Formats: sequence, structure tokens, C-alpha cells
Amino acid sequence: MLRIVDPQRAAVLAVAEAAGATFPYVVRSGNWWVIADNPLAYAGPADRYLAFADILHDVLDENHPPQRSAVIRIEDVNPLSKAEQLRAIADLLSAEHVPFVVAVIPFYVEPRKDVRVALSERPEVVAALQYMVARGGAVALHGSTHQYKGETGVDFEFWDAARQGPIGDDTEAGVAERIEAALAEMFRSGVYPVLWETPHYAASSLDYAVLARYFTTAMEQRLALDDARTSFYFPFFVKRDAYGQQIIPENLGYVPLATPTVDHLLRAASANLVVRDGFASAFFHPFVDLAPLRELVRGVKKLGYTYLDVKTLTNVVRAQNKVVVTGKADVKLSLTGHYLAEHFFNEQGAPVEESVGSRRLWGEVERK
Repeated sequence: MLRIVDPQRAAVLAVAEAAGATFPYVVRSGNWWVIADNPLAYAGPADRYLAFADILHDVLDENHPPQRSAVIRIEDVNPLSKAEQLRAIADLLSAEHVPFVVAVIPFYVEPRKDVRVALSERPEVVAALQYMVARGGAVALHGSTHQYKGETGVDFEFWDAARQGPIGDDTEAGVAERIEAALAEMFRSGVYPVLWETPHYAASSLDYAVLARYFTTAMEQRLALDDARTSFYFPFFVKRDAYGQQIIPENLGYVPLATPTVDHLLRAASANLVVRDGFASAFFHPFVDLAPLRELVRGVKKLGYTYLDVKTLTNVVRAQNKVVVTGKADVKLSLTGHYLAEHFFNEQGAPVEESVGSRRLWGEVERK
């Protein structure tokens, strides 16, 4: 427990309360900062860690005006999702003037039933996804199959739940093969991802390094080490992580499936207001009743958060001979005898300009 001996030389910036008593939690004396415990020992959506996250701005001299953003993500959309549910979600969020992220798994797999369905085989789902983009949606690639040995959406993809560690055949080539196949299927379907989400937030450091070659942006929590107990929780935007990506936080959790309620999410969003650039990011499964979704986005806005359109960020997705860009970025594309095709879309995903080169190109093409 901290005790202030000379109030003229030390300032109490935060206090803690317990059993009716109050004591200093964060104390500053010049450039010397003292915190009463280790705020990193446990970090959660409504924990005292949030006070530490805000004070870090002063410790690192990164002060700026308050800006509190929110993101809602529609989770685990796959070829077996119901198109009418996706359209209803898009209508609701559009009516509430809330941009959103939709996390798409391009292949549904259930090994026990020998089932494999590709997104391009479900044109009604593709049309629903394009409908969502036209009403404020930004697409995140949520794995290739979102499964390793089990069913899509239930299983991990880059993590072995039985071993509680990276998958046994975790290789750069294996990860790249999955991502290339997923991107090819998305492009084939006319659905263009602009960011990434790791299935069940679990992957190895090797996987994260490979993923960063394809995506400049991800929305998720991450593992700090190759250990499921080291999930990295943060309440603010990360401009550049250890792998060079920008990370949009997901820091509230999701609307429960069995008993849909948003009270705990709104309490956590309220607690995150202590962080001057805090986020209120949550996710929602498309088969859940829509009433809690409406309650959540209205409640978050009432707290003073502004929903972020992630397409306004600079996002770059790179495949072998294709690049998707939002915002402004210098990009290079290597072509081997291809015609250069360029397509430009407005905020609703509608094409506004396109061009196709008149000759095949070899080598590197650069666009600013």
C-alpha cells in the first residue's frame, strides 16, 4: 500500500477503494510514477488496468484530445449463414447510422459429415454480403475454414485445442496456402476483405508474422506468446504491433447466445470511458435476436462513443497478384504476364471506375 509522506512532492492521480477505505493507487513525483500493484497481472474490460492504460499517455508524453470510438462486428458469417438474417442486420445498423465489420469465413467444413461448402456456391449469401457492404459494412477475412480438425466456427484454425498450442503442422507455407485459398475464394465471389480476424483469437507467433504479409490491419485480441493464457487485452487502437500491423481492439466481448443481454457490455463500455482514446468494440452473431443489437449500439452511442467506419483507415490486403486498398497507400504489385485491371469503388461498394491495360505486364507495378 502506498502512503504519501510529503504531499508537496507527490501527487495522487488515482485512488482505490476497498471495505470503505481509500488509498493511493497511482502516484507521480516528477518523472517518477508508482502504481500500487501490477496492473498487467490481470486485465479485463472493466478492470483497474483501464486507469493504467489512460495514465500511460502521460507517462509516455502522448497526450491528445479525447476521442472515443466504437466498432461492432458481425461474427462467423459463412456459406451456411442465412441471407435474410444478414440483410436484416444490415438494415438495422444502417437505420441506426452505424458502420460495422462483418467477419467472413469463405469455406464451411464439417469433417464428421464430409461436408465442404464454398462461399461462391451460395450466391444468396454472396448477394447478402454485398448488400451489407452497401449499407456500411467492411469485410474482415475470418480465416479460411475456421477449423483445424472440427467444425467451422466451433473449432480453431491455427491452434490445436487438444494440445493447447500451435497446430502440429504449423509452417509458413501451410499458413500462406490457407490465406491464399481464402482470398482467392473471396475475390471469386466478388467480396473484398479489407482486414483480418484470427479464428478464436489464437495463433502462433509464426502465424502472425505470415498474416502480416497479407493484411496491414486486424481486429482482435492477440496472444503475446505461444500460450493461450497470454491473451493480449488492450482498450485502444494500436498503430503498429510487433508484426507491423495496426490492430483495432475488441475489448467488450459479445452478446451471449443463450440469454442475449447487453447490460454487461454497456457497463464495460462505461468503464472504458476512463481511457481518453478508449474503444467500445464488441461482436454479435447473426442468428441471435436483433433486439439486443439495437439496444447495444444505441447504448454505446448514448455513452458518447462514435462508431468507426474502418474503411476510412488505410487498409491494404495483398494476395499473389492482387491488392485491395482503402484510404491512401503506396502499393506495389508484381505481375508475370498479366493485364493490369484497376477497379475503384465508392463507400457503398458500388463500382465507380475501372480500367484494364491493353498489354501484358511483367515486373513490378507501383501505384500511389
